[in-house]
Amino acid sequence: ACPVKICDRVWIGEGVAILKGTTIGEGSIVGAGSVVTRDIPACSVAVGAPARVVKRYEWGTSTWVKCNEDASPALGQSSGRSSAVFPML
Repeated sequence: ACPVKICDRVWIGEGVAILKGTTIGEGSIVGAGSVVTRDIPACSVAVGAPARVVKRYEWGTSTWVKCNEDASPALGQSSGRSSAVFPML
């Protein structure tokens, strides 16, 4: 069995499909109607089918930055902060 892991302070939009074995990182947002087929990093905004990260929160500059899929941090990487309390969009 491959459980789904949804971390703390996650917002999941209406009609989102989350496939088995995926993890949604702390403080992330998944847009309505998205299909989560792989892990979503902490403090990220993911949308689409399949869901891809379109924004992430930069702790160093205290800003949201647009990103492409290749620039997204890996789920296990630390941002240097343990709390996912951050300003919303």
